[in-house]
Amino acid sequence: MLILDLPYTILLLSISLVAYLMATEEYFFHFVILIGKIIRIKIERFYWLIRLHPIVNNNFIARWIMYRKHLEIAKKLEKELNDTSRFTD
Repeated sequence: MLILDLPYTILLLSISLVAYLMATEEYFFHFVILIGKIIRIKIERFYWLIRLHPIVNNNFIARWIMYRKHLEIAKKLEKELNDTSRFTD
């Protein structure tokens, strides 16, 4: 039981230390906000790299995204064609 509690204790201590420093130090608060923005930007950059890079487009994630997008467009076109053909008959 003590072994399972050790990671949670370390996590609680680290979160409480960060919260204490954010409450007492103004610059540490800004530092934590900037680190959060950097992490978010890196995740978005990685997402766009996977989605748009021509060499990386051979991976299954990019193919799945493109397949889903093209399937949605095909369904819209099929519905539009079925709706217009109904009125021309």
